[in-house]
Amino acid sequence: MAALGLVLWFALLLWCLSERQMREDVKTTDIPLTEWDQNPLERPAACMMMTKLSGVLVRQVSPQRQPARPLSAVQQQYLLPLRVTAS
Repeated sequence: MAALGLVLWFALLLWCLSERQMREDVKTTDIPLTEWDQNPLERPAACMMMTKLSGVLVRQVSPQRQPARPLSAVQQQYLLPLRVTAS
């Protein structure tokens, strides 16, 4: 039970850190992210990030991992605040 609690605690910590990073980036750059119906989103949530990036497939080529197909513009927009490259 303790190991499961620790895993859940780390997952919640990563969830909150990614949400905080997205909100800080939107606040400093003044470039809002888009939500489900393409409206600007001033305070993005990690839930929105998960729905936008849910269809991303990753394949491993040699020692590197790459997207299986090109990312859409909206998916790339959600990767920018997290400082993650599309490659």
